Amino acid sequence: MAEIAENVRRLADRAQGAAGAAGLPAPGVNQWLVVVLSEFAPLVDKLAPGTDAAALRENAAAAAAKGEFGSQVAADALFADASTFASGRGSESVQAKDLVAAVDAADAARAHIGGQVAPELVD
Repeated sequence: MAEIAENVRRLADRAQGAAGAAGLPAPGVNQWLVVVLSEFAPLVDKLAPGTDAAALRENAAAAAAKGEFGSQVAADALFADASTFASGRGSESVQAKDLVAAVDAADAARAHIGGQVAPELVD
């Protein structure tokens, strides 16, 4: 697995903290979306043209606030997927764009971002 950048680890810690506060063992997709979009909305808008990342973040936050967390996705699972994206672009380090692509690739996230962050866009 590629090395995980420190800012990516911090995001995972924030998502895990949100999950713990909600009594969940792993963050739900809506919790991941809130954390990732809080930091990287412009990146999501660039990688998935036509996506309104700010509105997506608000919707995910509202859903999470109502207890609608979405499918739980452990950080290690996202890191593994993000590592694949990083390797695909020739990097030995998982960066924010790789995490964004991994969240998008998570089955439950497809309804939110729509699977628009294709690996070839993450360069």
